[in-house]
This record gives sequence, C-alpha cells and structure tokens, in this order.
Amino acid sequence: MENDKKGKLTKSELLSQSDAIKDEDIDYSDIPELTDEDFKRARPFKEVHPELYESWKKNGATLVIKKAESDDL
Repeated sequence: MENDKKGKLTKSELLSQSDAIKDEDIDYSDIPELTDEDFKRARPFKEVHPELYESWKKNGATLVIKKAESDDL
C-alpha cells in the first residue's frame, strides 16, 4: 500500500483495510466491560458535542444503532 508523505496511511487505504477485517477476527479482550457507573456518567451525544450534532443533522447524516440480539448488554 502506498503511504502519504508523512508515512501514514491515506483515508482510502484505511477504509480498504477496515473493510477487509471481519468482526470475528477482532480481539476485544483488552476492552473493559462498561460498569453501572459508566452508564450513570454517560450523556447524550448531542449534549456532549452540540455543534457536531447540529452539523450532522443539517447535512442529513443519520446514526444507525443496531439493537442487541441478546439481553447480555
């Protein structure tokens, strides 16, 4: 793969790599589970980043949330 002048991957290279990775090949073992305290501290995206939220809304961006298939989450 070609790199840009700084030695970093280009946007198209990153996208092609991420498309090649299957979900089952990702190692999630180093990501800690969310705690009840984490959920208590959570705030809606539009409160944390109102300018970005308004920009996305204005430009027609949509957020897709997948419903969990189990109650384990």
